Amino acid sequence: MAELASEQGWQRVEEVTEEGSRQILWAVGPGTGLTYIEDPVSRNAYAVLVSEDRETFKAVLEVIQDELMPWGRRALLTSLDEARDALARARAVIRVGLGAPDQFDEDSFTRIQEAFGSPEAWVREAAVWATAYSPWPEYRPLLEATAQSDPDEKLRSDASAVLAGFDSQTV
Repeated sequence: MAELASEQGWQRVEEVTEEGSRQILWAVGPGTGLTYIEDPVSRNAYAVLVSEDRETFKAVLEVIQDELMPWGRRALLTSLDEARDALARARAVIRVGLGAPDQFDEDSFTRIQEAFGSPEAWVREAAVWATAYSPWPEYRPLLEATAQSDPDEKLRSDASAVLAGFDSQTV
């Protein structure tokens, strides 16, 4: 990402490293910013592009797609559908959450919802944290049920923490 930003002449604005997380922000143009994030919870790196101008957004997104070839939404969903073991499913669930759009998406929601019902604690834990990346209100009943009745104490605590995060965003 840093190499691409340098090649494109994007201005590096800030870098923040704390608690295992690293974020680098570039000013791409007027009203357009790109943040690269190394996330310790998901153990993934991803980028968030925000722009006030639709055309600028499309142009920058095209450059990123051409140069970095990030996973698209369909590939993320397919990766989860094809995961063969609990660890692969857990990783794929997190990536689906990371890649989910801001607005509710039935396909992403259904995959994450299914993960809440997994017999494997790893997969259920990934489902809990996946909801934090796309905090749709539709997740609330799943998180509440997990916080109240999951057999794993840590998962109950994690679900409560994510719910608290949901509540802090709506204030």
